Amino acid sequence: MYRITRPILYTAIAVITLIQIAIISHVGIGSSRPDIAVIAVIFFGLFFGSAAGAETGIGFGLLRDILGAPGAFGLNIAILGIIGFFAGILADKVYREHPFTQALGAFFVVWCLTHANAGSALYSAFVAPLEFLILMFLFETREVSWIEFEEDNG
Repeated sequence: MYRITRPILYTAIAVITLIQIAIISHVGIGSSRPDIAVIAVIFFGLFFGSAAGAETGIGFGLLRDILGAPGAFGLNIAILGIIGFFAGILADKVYREHPFTQALGAFFVVWCLTHANAGSALYSAFVAPLEFLILMFLFETREVSWIEFEEDNG
């Protein structure tokens, strides 16, 4: 497992939430929008363990509940915390660096969360590998085995 400090984790939660609210909420195909917060919860669970995944999910859930997401207060906290926890449990059982695994995980979770809204789930599945790649770069999880880098030995 990789390591991450809490201030960096909380900063990532705040920045991703701002991106979700300011940019992603206005970029959609019809009523479908990717859920980059859920993708980030899956990422932190897979790469940093179940504790970091649950903590990230609880952080995103708390921000969603405070900022007025529909539903009872605390529902997002519980659901996203559980998603992060189980993503951490699955970390050793899935090939987390492969884009297909990332897209499939994002599709399944968002599809279940949005009550079978296939548009948002597909949109999230297409965005997930790109978001994983960005987060892997930012948090120095260098196991990007599906991208080949050519070395210049000149």
